[in-house]
Amino acid sequence: MSRSLDAKQTIALTTEDRESIRQQARFRGIGNGLLARVCLRYGLQRIDSPEGEELVAEEAADERERISAAGRANIERRWNAKDDNNKKEK
Repeated sequence: MSRSLDAKQTIALTTEDRESIRQQARFRGIGNGLLARVCLRYGLQRIDSPEGEELVAEEAADERERISAAGRANIERRWNAKDDNNKKEK
């Protein structure tokens, strides 16, 4: 009996991860989405392993850094815009 695929989830990937999925799917003669589902199911079955825990910790650290970098960039952009406005007023 087949399972209904009634839920969708969108995730951001690195260019390298997306290309790896494309290459692996092409090699196996399947679609990108199917390969991604297989990888997800495989990973979920092993998430509590030491390797799985390590990958979760690495991804969480990377995500925190991306968020911090975006925040720093936004602050920099705001300050530069404020400085530009002050120069125009003078």
